[in-house]
Amino acid sequence: MEPTHYLRASYYERWLSTIELNLIEGGFIAIEDLDARTDLLREDPEATVPRSAAIASLPEPPNESPDSPPPVSRFAVGDAVVTRNIHPPGHTRLPRYARGKRGVIQRLHGAQIFPDSNAHGLGENPQPLYAVRFDALELWGEAAEPCQTVSLDLWESYLESSLS
Repeated sequence: MEPTHYLRASYYERWLSTIELNLIEGGFIAIEDLDARTDLLREDPEATVPRSAAIASLPEPPNESPDSPPPVSRFAVGDAVVTRNIHPPGHTRLPRYARGKRGVIQRLHGAQIFPDSNAHGLGENPQPLYAVRFDALELWGEAAEPCQTVSLDLWESYLESSLS
């Protein structure tokens, strides 16, 4: 996106722009086809638009390999953790406001695709995903409402033991 368009765009407009670009660059839809479909839906929002041949022929996602065991979780429910204070280039699902903050493992979701590597074409790199509860005061200091908590789903590589 052009920088001025990016700054004016909503969160969802940015997502839509990325999806459109990926579909076009991946050869799943031609820009002319996308424009024609957009025009059709602007004129008639109830119109049924058939899937393009490229999108209809996408393969099903591969099943997990039975030969590779799931990653072992380093943390358990109730463990105190601290998020890493990292600043990677590109995509990350670790919000800035939660970096370097202390929390407690609330739940284990099992091994999940790590979006930071997957978004950059570096593979799925499945790893344990945890629900981590933070006191609002830990995240926002005096500006936080008292007695409030925030839960974030965070991958294991974002976390360290708070005992370290």
